[in-house]
Amino acid sequence: GPRPIAAPLQRAMQRSVVRAASALIATTRRSQAALERVRDDAGSRACVTCIHNGFDPDDFSADLTPATRPDRSRVRLVYAGTLWNLTSAEPLVKAIRLLGERAPAAASRLEVVFAGRRTPDQESWLRTMTGTPVRIVQLPYQDHQTVIGLVRSADALCALLTDTPDAARVLPGKIFEYMACDNPILAIAPRGELWEILERYPQSYQFLPSAIADIARCLEALAVSCPRQLHDPPVTWDKTTFDRRHQAGQLANVLDAVADAANAAVRSAVARYA
Repeated sequence: GPRPIAAPLQRAMQRSVVRAASALIATTRRSQAALERVRDDAGSRACVTCIHNGFDPDDFSADLTPATRPDRSRVRLVYAGTLWNLTSAEPLVKAIRLLGERAPAAASRLEVVFAGRRTPDQESWLRTMTGTPVRIVQLPYQDHQTVIGLVRSADALCALLTDTPDAARVLPGKIFEYMACDNPILAIAPRGELWEILERYPQSYQFLPSAIADIARCLEALAVSCPRQLHDPPVTWDKTTFDRRHQAGQLANVLDAVADAANAAVRSAVARYA
């Protein structure tokens, strides 16, 4: 197959691009560190900056209403995004099945919504929840504004990352919109970038994918809490660092630094030949 040939070609192309760059931007701290190593190996002087994806505050303005919920008798947990091998629902599904076995009354008070694309393997995992007291809602890919409305309608939100070698540096873009909602967040992921971001957030519950019993207990606690109790006291935190207006300012600083360096180089060249 082409893989043995493609890998060195891609590395060579990467080094070429990095050598030509004046600045490099990553979206996670660990990716920033990896880019710095690539830069050093390539002999580049490019500055590497981390700018997180963040959220658009206009998506969460008070005049935008969340998705309607005719039935509020259950606590709604929402997962928004693709389900595939890097974001497997397997640990959440196992915890839901365990909850249904151990605490069916609590499970009957829980609604779990999956919105987004799913691989066939993930569809198979979701089907194994058939027959549990938990209400399972499966929605296809939704446009951005619809997803935001769905996320805002939730009582709690779920983030998933599979325990793979590179997962520690992965940061799902949806996590910033989750935090912008001020809702409790259940994160099932290996320790890494996602855990570190959520340490700044006052109402997050973080579990390793292997901690099925602990995840089930957390689901039970969410299920027996009415929505008012989930938000009492309300989640309060400083979200300005993830506001995209702040990210735009970070990008402007990078561009200013690149322009200043270029202008200084031009002035130096002119002075030499003057």
